[in-house]
Amino acid sequence: MTPEIILHIGVHKTGSTHIQVALTRNSDWLIRQGIYYKPSDGVAHHSLIQSFADTKSDDLESAKIKISNMIKDAGSKDCKKIIISSEVMSESHINIEKLHKFISEIGSVSVYSYIRNPVDQLISAYNQIVRDNVHRRTFGFTLKNKGYDPSYKSMLFPWIDTGAQLKILPYDKNQWILNDIVSDFLFSIGASKYDQYSKENIVKTSNGSLPYPLLDVLRLVNKIEISENERDNFIQGLYELVEKNPERYFKYEIMTKSEKSEVYKELNDLLPTYRKYFRDGFNEYFLTEDGRN
Repeated sequence: MTPEIILHIGVHKTGSTHIQVALTRNSDWLIRQGIYYKPSDGVAHHSLIQSFADTKSDDLESAKIKISNMIKDAGSKDCKKIIISSEVMSESHINIEKLHKFISEIGSVSVYSYIRNPVDQLISAYNQIVRDNVHRRTFGFTLKNKGYDPSYKSMLFPWIDTGAQLKILPYDKNQWILNDIVSDFLFSIGASKYDQYSKENIVKTSNGSLPYPLLDVLRLVNKIEISENERDNFIQGLYELVEKNPERYFKYEIMTKSEKSEVYKELNDLLPTYRKYFRDGFNEYFLTEDGRN
C-alpha cells in the first residue's frame, strides 16, 4: 500500500496552529478514519522539517529515519493518509527540493496551503512580532521592513518549482466548510467524516491582533525593560480596552491607501500562476480590499 503523504505547509498567519491543535487532540479519532497525525514536537512537525535546512545537514539522516518510522507506524494502524504539518515548510531556509524528493520516494505527496488577504496577513504578522515576548519589535511598520511576502512567492514558488501536487485553499471563513477551518482542512484532504471531529479542549490559540493605536502604544512600551509578567498584564489591559469600545480603535489603519494598493498589486501579478492550484470553487474576492473581512 503506497501511503498518501499530506504536507500542510501553512502558511504563517492562516490558522495553522489551530488546525495542528485540533489534529493533535483528535489523533486517535483520525486513526479510526485511516488518517495518521503524530507530531514530532508539541502539536506540529517543526523540528523535523528544520532538519531539511541546508545548515542542518547533520540532522538530516535522523529526520529521514523518523519520517520513515512514522510511515511504518501509520501502516501498522491501517492509515493510508499521513499528515505532516509545519509552517516551516513555507520558509526560505528549507531545502524544499530535497524535502519533496525524499517524501516522494516513500509515498505519493500532496501539498496544502491556505492563503489570506495580503493586507490582513501583513498586519497580523506585524502585530505578532510586536506582541511577541521574544522579538518585542520597537520600530514602526513600513513596506520596506514589512518582513513578510504578501505575494506568497517565496513560500509557494519553491513548491511549484518541484512539480508538487499543490492545492491552495482560501483563508476565508465564508468559503470554509461549515465555516470552520478544521472541517475545511479535513474535507480538503478527503476525510469522509470531516464534520465529526471533537472540538473539546481546542482553545483559541491567541487573542488576535491589537488595533493599530494600541499596538503602537505597545511598540513604544517595548523599548522599556519590563518583566515578561508585567508586559503580559499590560497587553491584557490593552485587550480589555478593545473589548469595552472596539469602534474607538479599529477605525484607524496601519497602512495607507497607496501602501495597500502596492501590496495588492504584488499578489495580483502572481494570481495567474496560482489559479491552476486553487481548489474548486475558490472565490478570489476575499483577496481584494473590498473583500476584506
